[in-house]
Amino acid sequence: MRKVFLCAVLVLACVLPAFGAVTRELVTKEFFEAIKETHTTTKTVERYIKAGAELNSIERLSGRTALMFAAEKNSNPEVVKALIRAEAYIDVQDNNGKTALMFAAQFNSNLETMNALIKAGADVNAQDDYGMTALIYAAWLNRNPEVVKALIRAGADISAKDGAGRTSLYYAHNDEIKRIILDAASAPGKGTESLDTAAASREATERLLKAAKESNMTPTMIEDFIDAGADVNAKDKDDRTALMWAVINNRKPEVVKALINAGADVDAKGNKFGITALMLAAANNSNPEVVKALINAGANVNAKYTEFSITALMWAALYNSNPEVVQVLIDAGADISAKSNEGKTAIDYAGDNEDYASGKAIQRILHDAMK
Repeated sequence: MRKVFLCAVLVLACVLPAFGAVTRELVTKEFFEAIKETHTTTKTVERYIKAGAELNSIERLSGRTALMFAAEKNSNPEVVKALIRAEAYIDVQDNNGKTALMFAAQFNSNLETMNALIKAGADVNAQDDYGMTALIYAAWLNRNPEVVKALIRAGADISAKDGAGRTSLYYAHNDEIKRIILDAASAPGKGTESLDTAAASREATERLLKAAKESNMTPTMIEDFIDAGADVNAKDKDDRTALMWAVINNRKPEVVKALINAGADVDAKGNKFGITALMLAAANNSNPEVVKALINAGANVNAKYTEFSITALMWAALYNSNPEVVQVLIDAGADISAKSNEGKTAIDYAGDNEDYASGKAIQRILHDAMK
């Protein structure tokens, strides 16, 4: 159907010169529809241009040009090259300030497309209305790490910040891209001139805290965050450290050990009432090995949550479904007779455990320990 339309337009362009403006508008409209399709070829592009399509016309709603659509959607770099040869404007910005290079960086994994735009003189450090650069978009969303490398080689500023003050390192969506950026920052003659190390540290810390809240964090991830400058003892808006979040959400003791080996303070206080990682693990983590890891690192088993004067043993008795956690705490010297502000002991709290069977098993363990 589109071929038929194009042929008809070519005929009109030749035999009805008086209607040239109308014909050109029709050709341009059809040209834009064609360029938005992923399979459009260079031959199609060349035919539309020959038919009089306005190459640098701007789509009214988005403010985008044909080159922007091609850079975003077409995996064939020859299409972008054909538009460049036809003198498409390279650095024009759409209604949000984005350029063709930004669209390619965000959506197009074909390295040759990126290189064609760069070779044509695209501004690698242009920023859109949100402060985003092509490098930030590539680090965040492009699945091809080579695109990130190409932008850096072309002079992309790795220390450029978006409107929220975040650099490409913050947006790096996997470890490989993060390493590429960090390697570029540490290259001879770069250092702190190319990357704000304080900002990088903040970003790595934010990512560490975020990852600690997920159950799939690994020791390797922790090492990478630390290498990127993360502060292992930093606290988030909830006044908790990565270790505190990890013992709540992660059942793997090796993750806890990795954080401890990185310098995590096992007795850091999480709020004004003094909650600790051990208390949080005792209440939330059913793997006794996680609790052991904290104890072996020197965690205070008899520290109290001052609001209610509750110990880790009481937390475990009240909330944990695994009696083995209680046994580990007892073996480590937890005070069985300690009382809370309510005058309750761990045995009393075990009676309130929502898991009836676990509560009864915990009570038996505590009674046996008192003999």
